[in-house]
Amino acid sequence: MNIVFETVKKHHSYIINQCLKRNNSVFIVEPFHTYHHRKGIRFFPPPLPGFVNKLIERGKINLLEVDQLNAKTINNLAIDKAVDIIESVFPFYREQHDELFQYVSDTLKSPVAENIFKKDLCNRLAEFYSVNILLHRIEKALGSGQILVYPNTNVRSYLYLKALLSKSNQEFFEHPNISFPGQKHIAGYFENLKENLISLAKLSAQTIASGFLWNLRPVSKEKKTYLYGITLVSPTRELADNQRGPNFLIDNHKILPKDVVYFPTTELTDDQQKRLAQIPGEVIYLPKAGRCFSNFAEWGKLLRLALKNNFLRNAEEIKGACSAFLNY
Repeated sequence: MNIVFETVKKHHSYIINQCLKRNNSVFIVEPFHTYHHRKGIRFFPPPLPGFVNKLIERGKINLLEVDQLNAKTINNLAIDKAVDIIESVFPFYREQHDELFQYVSDTLKSPVAENIFKKDLCNRLAEFYSVNILLHRIEKALGSGQILVYPNTNVRSYLYLKALLSKSNQEFFEHPNISFPGQKHIAGYFENLKENLISLAKLSAQTIASGFLWNLRPVSKEKKTYLYGITLVSPTRELADNQRGPNFLIDNHKILPKDVVYFPTTELTDDQQKRLAQIPGEVIYLPKAGRCFSNFAEWGKLLRLALKNNFLRNAEEIKGACSAFLNY
């Protein structure tokens, strides 16, 4: 049997030695930056450990080189494929999380909110295809015979996406000669469990914090209405002395200062804030992303949905929903 390690760590030395004792052929994939990269520094792959280089020099193990795998093309192929199929796959993915996705859209009052989940799925599919293409080329390079691969990815997540693509009738490379060791399946399970617990803990903390902030909210005042709203998108230019100011609408006859409100959409310096305060009209500073969503009831329902649907198996969806609430 051929044994292939995509990324070698120090703890793999024992496994490699055991494989060599059993007369298995051991191959190491040459590090390269165009493989899937969810973690680590994208364009600087880690070098091979010293013990691996010594075994290669002694001819004990073999190196699957970048050119042999045509690795330079993998990343672009994977990205293009994910973008091509995302619209076809997303409806099947949405079925699994329909209640959660619909709640996010209803809360933010826009069906476009679902795009945050679509974008995340597209990134995950790109990672899947990167692994899938690499496995296909490993199988092609080594020929017939069983191959045991230690991939640098979460095996359980890979198999989940593979099943999702099968359900949506999308193409991917089958690799019947390749299998994954049991310890990679176990590691994937605990990695997913860890991510889910972290996501739930953060969501729970946000819910509790929002409850505290909700109780401290100021007593609501009478709502004000304005006929005109002006956003400030470039304060350096719009609040300069040599430029027409944001109060260009006001003429004190048809449009009065009391009917105009300004919304700065970027950070203002102290001088710019003073300048804006001198301009006729009201100023409202929009809440900053990530700091303003303190509606306890809506966070609480999101937490209930997270616990109700796919409990401990929806870390990605929880993170997407929290990001949508905090930033949009």
